[in-house]
Amino acid sequence: MSASYQLNAENGIVRVSGTGEISPQFGTAMIEQSIKFAKENGLKLFLYDLRQMSLTEDLFTLYSRPKLARGLGTPPDSRIAVLCARRDAKMSFLETTANNAGFLHRVFTDESQALEWLKT
Repeated sequence: MSASYQLNAENGIVRVSGTGEISPQFGTAMIEQSIKFAKENGLKLFLYDLRQMSLTEDLFTLYSRPKLARGLGTPPDSRIAVLCARRDAKMSFLETTANNAGFLHRVFTDESQALEWLKT
């Protein structure tokens, strides 16, 4: 299954949404491009809408995501919300790993809650 994503800035938030499978290579490209987009536009709030995507990354890859984001220059005061169709063990692991790495990161299944958290 092929995957695609779009980036846009809505109300000061980098919104990343897409369809398809998130492989390790695809996930890396999506993170790199969203951080680059945020830096170019002076934004620090991220909403990754993965509701139409399936995560095929293994736990080791998920564990390395915060290090990748930090290495790409994600501002330390960024807030990162991940919106998914259902919260599962991988999403919980990603949230814990990102928080342990010092990111303000939460996983949501409700878009209005995610947006409210980003703006607080």
